Amino acid sequence: MAISRAKKETIVKRTGEILKSSLLFFVDFSRAKTGMINEFKKTIREFGGTYTIVKKTLIKVALKDSDRAVEWVDAHSGTMGMVYAQTSDTQIELAKAIQKFIKDNNGKVKTKDALMIVGGYVEADFWDRQQVVRLAQIPTKDVLQGQLVNIVSYPLAGFVRTLAGILQQFMLTLKEIERTKSQTA
Repeated sequence: MAISRAKKETIVKRTGEILKSSLLFFVDFSRAKTGMINEFKKTIREFGGTYTIVKKTLIKVALKDSDRAVEWVDAHSGTMGMVYAQTSDTQIELAKAIQKFIKDNNGKVKTKDALMIVGGYVEADFWDRQQVVRLAQIPTKDVLQGQLVNIVSYPLAGFVRTLAGILQQFMLTLKEIERTKSQTA
């Protein structure tokens, strides 16, 4: 069924608003079943994300209107959906959720590697697929904080171990002196 020009203009306008989001990922779930898509929507909603599908030609028009590059759209042959969030607070968690969903469900579709991240915009900069996947591989905030604590505390812990070793050696020396004095006396 053909979409009227007025409806297309409305979609382009809404897509233009979505492009202003601080976080926007393009994904290809064209081979996914409806149940999978609904499960995916539920998953990303936990991180403040929304999923919508827009025709590539309308995405290109919206990208041109917002003065962004459109060449990458033509490089992808499948259909695209957009995952977006208004805040960048959860961008790593959202990227992780998308990547985990793809990893968990890629075997459930007939075509190998049919579910995939195409690219995205993070703070108005276009990121290709590899950059988005690397974003998804960043450890969580709690893990990073734990690593920071370990890095900061490691030199201090080494210093304490060194002092304890010196004290232990001093005590052993005193005991040896005491032992030799008791043997000579």
